[in-house]
Amino acid sequence: MLDKEKSHAVLAKRLNLESKAYDAKKCYTLPDRDNCLDMVNQECNLLKSLLRSHSGFRAADI
Repeated sequence: MLDKEKSHAVLAKRLNLESKAYDAKKCYTLPDRDNCLDMVNQECNLLKSLLRSHSGFRAADI
């Protein structure tokens, strides 16, 4: 799942991922339980938190 930002679509295509795009502006106004991108946002936040707390990780190695 991704929003309709062009860079996300390019990355999904480059990695041969199956993707479904949602309009982030419309999802933003929904409650978390109805927001299809909320789970993705939570996972990204967890990953950012992990990488910030362990400075030895390099994005290229993930």
